[in-house]
Parts: sequence; C-alpha cells; structure tokens
Amino acid sequence: MLERPFTVAGNLFSWASEQGFIGVAAYVACWVFMFPVMVSICVAGAIIGWFVDKQNDKDARHLNGRAHANAPRNEVERRNWEEEDRRYEEAIAIRRAAKLPPT
Repeated sequence: MLERPFTVAGNLFSWASEQGFIGVAAYVACWVFMFPVMVSICVAGAIIGWFVDKQNDKDARHLNGRAHANAPRNEVERRNWEEEDRRYEEAIAIRRAAKLPPT
C-alpha cells in the first residue's frame, strides 16, 4: 500500500513527459508550488486504485463460481482444484462399488 502513491506520481510523470518539456516543467512546478495538493492527488489515486483492485479480485472470484476467499486465483490453481475434485469423486465411486465406508 505504501508504494501506491509513488506509482501514481510516476504515472503522472509519464503523462507529463508525453507532453514534452513543458509538461515535465509543469509537473516539477506543481510539486514545488502545490506540494500538499500533489500529495493529496497521489494518496487519493492510491486509495482509488486499492478499491479497484479489491473489486477486480471480487469479480474474478465471482466469475470462477467460487465466491470465497480460498477461490483459485489463476488457471493453474483452478485446474489443480478440478483434478483433485475428479480424483475424489473417483475414489468415492470405487468405495461405493466396493461398499466400503467413506474416509
């Protein structure tokens, strides 16, 4: 969380540098003459980014069909879960066929 304001400041600098020398000069001037405003912009951007990341994580969990904290985060984890589920179902089917008690 502490690096996010610096990331926002870096994004602002990259946008300013796309404008050329005038953009970079205005960026530096803003930091010199409007320091509290620039800090508040960077902190606000960091907080908004944090909320957006949380919402994206929530959406991804919902789309995976497992809307809980232990949901797989990527395709590899999802495939591993499906493989474990398949093996478990096969083991249950074998136990049912042999009429053994479940473990």
